[in-house]
Amino acid sequence: MISVSNRPLRHLERFDEASRGVYGALELLPLVAVRNPVALGAIIIAAVSLAIGPFSQLAIKTYACQRLGEGGNQAATITTANRIDGSRLWGGIRAPDFRLDMTLQSAMQDSVVNPSKDSNINSLYTCSSGNCSFTTYADNANQPEAVKISHASVGLCSRCEDVYDLAEVNEYTAVGHSSFTLPIPANNLIFKDTAFEIRLGAQFSDTYLSVRNTGNLRWARKVVSDDMMNRARWSFMNLTIMATSQNHCEKHDDGNVTCPHDCDPEDSSCHFGPTAWGDPTDIVAATCIVYPCMRYYTAEVKNGKLSEKLVRDSPLQQQIPRDLWSAELEMTLSNGVNLAPWRGVQRPCVVNGTLYTSSNMSAAAKLNEDQTTLVLDHEKDFLAADPNQAAGYANVTAPQECVAELPFQYIRAFYDRRRDLFDAQCIRATRYSDDGLYCIGTSGNEAAFTGSYLVSFLRNRTTTFETIRDKIDSMTMRLTREMHIAGLGPRGSSKAAVAGQVWENTVCVSIAWEWLTLPASLCGLCTILLVWTLIQHGSSKRVPVWKGSILPFLLREHPGIEKLELKGLRKAAGGLEVKLEMEEDRKEPRSESRDPREDRAEGDLMSWI
Repeated sequence: MISVSNRPLRHLERFDEASRGVYGALELLPLVAVRNPVALGAIIIAAVSLAIGPFSQLAIKTYACQRLGEGGNQAATITTANRIDGSRLWGGIRAPDFRLDMTLQSAMQDSVVNPSKDSNINSLYTCSSGNCSFTTYADNANQPEAVKISHASVGLCSRCEDVYDLAEVNEYTAVGHSSFTLPIPANNLIFKDTAFEIRLGAQFSDTYLSVRNTGNLRWARKVVSDDMMNRARWSFMNLTIMATSQNHCEKHDDGNVTCPHDCDPEDSSCHFGPTAWGDPTDIVAATCIVYPCMRYYTAEVKNGKLSEKLVRDSPLQQQIPRDLWSAELEMTLSNGVNLAPWRGVQRPCVVNGTLYTSSNMSAAAKLNEDQTTLVLDHEKDFLAADPNQAAGYANVTAPQECVAELPFQYIRAFYDRRRDLFDAQCIRATRYSDDGLYCIGTSGNEAAFTGSYLVSFLRNRTTTFETIRDKIDSMTMRLTREMHIAGLGPRGSSKAAVAGQVWENTVCVSIAWEWLTLPASLCGLCTILLVWTLIQHGSSKRVPVWKGSILPFLLREHPGIEKLELKGLRKAAGGLEVKLEMEEDRKEPRSESRDPREDRAEGDLMSWI
């Protein structure tokens, strides 16, 4: 920058060196810092600005993401079931000849032998992109996200409770064996002559597993929750299972096992500690119920696989106008008995864009009569009611799309087959082998019972309450799947379905704003310096000239310099010679520039920079 003030010659040398390399530029910094802080700031910004590129790259990242699909070919649906196609699930044309289809019978047995927590309904959904979601709804505004549901279907549900604390051990010294029993009234059993017990030490007739239909659950009231007692009012299968188990035993490091009912070595009156397969044993005892229900789900499809989560369930109620005390479902087929189905109301439920909940279900009464169904439904908070009091009912008019129904024939077929499927005792088959068990029906007719699959409860010679519960849950899930496949819509014609959202894979950009702090700061500082420079030079009478070399200074007096083009400047510079000398009077350097083709031109060196 050329100005009117005189400057030392060494400044000219430094300026020239600065124009030729980095080292020379660094030598010039102290001079600039003192005389022109604005220029120093610009230098610092220019140096630090080299980091803008890397910082900007770190700030912008790409990642795989999803967006809602567009176009007419996008589809996301899950098939639901309000009713079932009875012809696919039971046989017989009139009462009492109602039989479960072999598909259901084999499903029950297979689910006990090979339990699974997967609903396996991959054939009942569509998702064109392989990634779909389904909107969830709440029954009221205060419901947490965890209990919102996307859809519901009719099905079967189960509950199990641990009743081990009710078990009693009996020692029979006269006959040399011991037994475990539960306080179940004989009238609750289908075959009252066959004891419900685990009998050990009787050689050829040791009973290691006993599965019985045990009627209502009043006998287990001390250990069964109110929730399960209230659900049991609408159950059609109440099972109690006892089996040998070391689950309550203590296993020692030396390999020995100590069980709660072992004989005390100091007790001379104890002779027969319970053993199974030659080892000390105890038992596990569980009571379970199976009931028709409305199953509420959330679902999503990810990478082509449907994930369906059971959120909650609600028992269906037999459509007989009466108060119900316990499991007293009307299964008789005498004359005059109404073969009433089981029904329930889905809450929440979306019909043609309208959300029906517990608070506005009454609005369905305004619909046409052929669009609604009258349901004898549960009273509010029925699962928290006192099990010792009768369960009432409420008349609810609901849209047909919100009603689930199971026919009497289906429930009756299960009711009649429960004896053959889950009423047996499994005995150690010492007459055949040392390890095997064989199961016979409690009627004593071994040929009429095909329940060998029950032995799977004692896989690895022991079992737990959790194992029993998982097998029963697996059975109801598998049966629900078969019902789902045979499902029908609310009017019994076509299948029903809920629609979802299709998500497409794409690439998204995220910005990490913290990495943009440096570029933004430099931009702000640069703006400040520019404004400062404009103000400073606007208020000054001296007009600076910015150059990156001393050549313009040396050619400032060349004739016609302002008219020369780039080629002419190169020619003029090529013939230029500069001579620096000291003036004798002022002892200051003096410069001379000469063109060999012209006369010598002299002049005082003006200050620069």
